[in-house]
Amino acid sequence: MSASVVERRCCIGPAKNLVLIEWVGNLQKQDGTKPCRAWMTASVTTHGSDAKSPYLVDTPSLMPDLTRATDWASTPLGPVDHWPQSLRTAVDMMLGSGHAMCIAWGKDRTLLYNDAYAPILGSRHPQALGKPFAEVWPEIWPEIEPLVERTFAGETCTFEDLPLLMTRNGYAEDTWWSFSYSPIHDEQGRVAGLLNVTLETTGRVLVERQRDSAIADLRASEARYRAIFENIDAGFCISEVKFDATGAPVDHRVVEANPAFERHTGLSDAVGRWANEVAPGIEQHWHDAYGHVARTGEPVRFEGEAKPLGRWYDAHLFPVADGRVAMLIADTTERRRTEDAVARNEAKWRTIFETLREGFILGELVRDETGRVVDWRYDEVNNAWYDLVGIERGCAVGRTIREVFPGIEDAWVFEPVTAVETGEPVRFTRQVGTLGRWYDGVMQHAGDDHFTIIFTEVTDRVLRERRQVALIRLSDRLLDEEPTEDLGPLASAVLGETLGVELVGYGDIDPLAETITVERDWTAEPALSLSGTLRLRDYGSFIDDLKAGEMVVVRDCRSDARTRDQAAALEARGARAFVNIPMMQQGACVAMLYVCTVAARDWTSDEVQFVRDVAYRVHVAIEQGRARAQEALLNGELAHRVKNTLSVVQAIANATLARTASDAAATEFGNRMKALASAHDVLLARSWSAAGFRQIAEAALASFDIARITISGPEVRIGSRTAMSLSLLLHELATNAAKHGALSVPDGRVTLSWTISRTDDVDILDMRWAERGGPPAIEPSHRGFGSRIIRMGLTGSGGVKLHYDIEGLTADMSAPLHQIIQG
Repeated sequence: MSASVVERRCCIGPAKNLVLIEWVGNLQKQDGTKPCRAWMTASVTTHGSDAKSPYLVDTPSLMPDLTRATDWASTPLGPVDHWPQSLRTAVDMMLGSGHAMCIAWGKDRTLLYNDAYAPILGSRHPQALGKPFAEVWPEIWPEIEPLVERTFAGETCTFEDLPLLMTRNGYAEDTWWSFSYSPIHDEQGRVAGLLNVTLETTGRVLVERQRDSAIADLRASEARYRAIFENIDAGFCISEVKFDATGAPVDHRVVEANPAFERHTGLSDAVGRWANEVAPGIEQHWHDAYGHVARTGEPVRFEGEAKPLGRWYDAHLFPVADGRVAMLIADTTERRRTEDAVARNEAKWRTIFETLREGFILGELVRDETGRVVDWRYDEVNNAWYDLVGIERGCAVGRTIREVFPGIEDAWVFEPVTAVETGEPVRFTRQVGTLGRWYDGVMQHAGDDHFTIIFTEVTDRVLRERRQVALIRLSDRLLDEEPTEDLGPLASAVLGETLGVELVGYGDIDPLAETITVERDWTAEPALSLSGTLRLRDYGSFIDDLKAGEMVVVRDCRSDARTRDQAAALEARGARAFVNIPMMQQGACVAMLYVCTVAARDWTSDEVQFVRDVAYRVHVAIEQGRARAQEALLNGELAHRVKNTLSVVQAIANATLARTASDAAATEFGNRMKALASAHDVLLARSWSAAGFRQIAEAALASFDIARITISGPEVRIGSRTAMSLSLLLHELATNAAKHGALSVPDGRVTLSWTISRTDDVDILDMRWAERGGPPAIEPSHRGFGSRIIRMGLTGSGGVKLHYDIEGLTADMSAPLHQIIQG
């Protein structure tokens, strides 16, 4: 780029001794593009009115061009033509200066600056031109605003190395400045602007600070190392080495030592003396170490014993000036003794650890990049662990649980997290499904992400408990008297789920035909049901054992002598291994419970006993159910015949009474027979065992207006004889009430109630029949059969009190409870 001067301008500063000379020229770009105009400004100081030769600026300035190109009409300063001469002069002087300068003019403190000031603005240049000072420097405005205001008040403010935190290139940076704020007066002598002549001293300040810091660090380091030398716990000494004529090291002498050296060695007069003199018999390896460092300059570190001193030391030898050797030593005697004791202790505990019968794990949680636990790793396990899980020794340490046991349950992976995060022990009894084994133990936090697990296998105990629970559950179900045909499938399901087999069933045996008939059994894939009738001899010779009353336990039909010839037929039925329990009656096998699995199985004695227990319970329950069904059939037939007999008796009585008695007597006799029949029905429903007091009462009173009879009292079971007496008794009371008492009028009511009291250590049943709302009760002058029945009471032995009151009849009856129950 070249320039040619085409115009020169000059103005005289207010002091008459400053001449600003300005050249306006064309700049020709080297690439031949269109030239542009640029301004170059120079200043020269004059003496008097004689101007000296101006100092010409070698390089064209850009800020004059930018200043003149700015649209000042849109700023508070207005068009350049309207600027006061004082502002023009100040701007010309500033633009011509090689020092970093800026002007803040007017009440808005509008900013103008020169080329040297532009780098100070950083990325804010050139947008800062014509902007308010406060807007250009918002981050430092709180610090400089007071200075600006003081300057506009007419005061010159000068500072050196003022620190300012500035953001001029998009980031905050510490800076230091030496500057002067000078007021600029307008034509009326008032302060109209501020001239800032500034110099950034950041580099110098930082260099000086670094230098001062380095000097301070050196001094502090010297003091620190001296303090360390004097106060470190390690013994420190500098020695010179003696060699013999062959160049072999034979001794060494301490020339300087710190106080700790004496404490570690117990030598108070070692400085200036040879080692063989201070500690006669010192081992040669000490001299050899000194000689090696002195000859080669290589440092040496070792732990050695100094027998004359009775101590062990950790020694670090390294070369220093003039062939001398420095040594740092630390007395490790106690540590060696402790380590020896720890080693012996560790060997003892390692022996215990390895011979421990319980499994032991030291594990560490494995986390992903977010810190979430995803697995845990075996850091250490004992031999018992391998034995308890059935894995070859030595293949777990360093691997994760998911690697050792693919598909293991999530609880095994994540439960140690609870122990680690809470610090509380976590006890468990859980199965490893892939192993089919159960374990009982405790997990404990062991620091950081580590934990321990101590456990033992409890598979036998858990399975035994499960069998016991299943047996209890089955017994409860059998006591529910479910339909007989459901008992076999019920027991089969319990056995199948508890033992984890595929086929269980119960069937009747025909010992002559050697067949089994199964109504319904329990299966799990891939076994098939045996429902129907099968010829047992087709599946082996074990039928002979069953007929002899011996249970059959086959662990593998392929190898058992009784089944190997029919193994294919058994396996087709899902019975590779099976247990058969025969049920005997009068020396003959009448039923069998079978448990089968599709794989060979070593049946344990506990499992076989469990199958036997279930088989006998099921057999007893089925036979009892069949007996109950037979009894119900017989009772039904008996009831039918008794009712027929009562009907015949009633017919004979009616025919006889028709010739000898009134219609009322015949009707009364028939009603009494019905009362006996109702009690008979209730007792028959209970198989002629004890019946409920309420049931007898409701049955006896059913033919009357029972809606007007209130019945209440505790549950009481009464014997069959008492039930028949009570039925006739209540029938007579209700008949009298219907004829003469409360039930003879619409509004009358009867209350039947009973309670149990205790007198002289005997339980007494008290019954009351109370009639209300009917006509007054009148004691009959004639006592017939009905009155005799009433006065015989609950058990036929009396204990009756009758009250004929105006409110109605009240009958109180009592009898010992044991007579009521047994009668």
